[in-house]
Amino acid sequence: MDLGIYTESADIYDDFELRGKGTSDITNQKIINILEKNSVKTVLDMSCGTGAQAIALARHGFDVTASDLSREMIEITKTKSKGLAIQFNVGDMQYLDLGKFDAVISMFNSIGHLTKEQLFKTLVNAKNNLSKNGLLIFDIFNRDVMPLLPRHKFIDQAREEGNQFLIRFTQFDFSRPEGILNTKQTLLIQKGIGKTKTINREYDLLTYKRKELKFMLGEAGYHNVHISDHGLADFADLENPLVNMLMHLVVAVKLD
Repeated sequence: MDLGIYTESADIYDDFELRGKGTSDITNQKIINILEKNSVKTVLDMSCGTGAQAIALARHGFDVTASDLSREMIEITKTKSKGLAIQFNVGDMQYLDLGKFDAVISMFNSIGHLTKEQLFKTLVNAKNNLSKNGLLIFDIFNRDVMPLLPRHKFIDQAREEGNQFLIRFTQFDFSRPEGILNTKQTLLIQKGIGKTKTINREYDLLTYKRKELKFMLGEAGYHNVHISDHGLADFADLENPLVNMLMHLVVAVKLD
């Protein structure tokens, strides 16, 4: 996983990935509904980022442990979550050994940065951190939709917040055989009439079909696998149904 794309822009992650919000309200409510339905008390967020889910779950009363590979992201989460009893950890989700939890989550396509081998290792490791009948919840790009994405460079965000202007250009390139979505982005940040800061980044994400995910989860030791196309709910677009099908939302139960 290329940690650099997040380490270098950790301080502006919320500005772009959460569109200026500190949490992901719709996604969080979906997770809360699933957790409450299954009487979950303890949650491990194994790729917490800046706390978009971990903070909301802690506020709701869950016992949360937040982990991330990026120390910079963890520090931002700590700042945002002052007063909340969240346990923190810096570590790779492939190798975490933090105890037993009723649920393990990884949202906003964090695991899409992993190779197929790394993903399988992460699924097994998540299971090892789950209690009996524990839940694994994650989202990941839906490969079936990828060929429909635009190939031209486009503006996917343009916002003004106070005296700050934020613009992001994105361009996708999808490789069908490997299921790899290459993403190139240019981020422009300007405060007032100051000099514009430009950040260029490029990264690859693996995408999956439902049957691939179900097979991998079965091999990793899960059952009762439910996969819907309701990921990225915070960015749903009634005028563009494609956006609403981009992400698989996966819920699986540890097979004891």
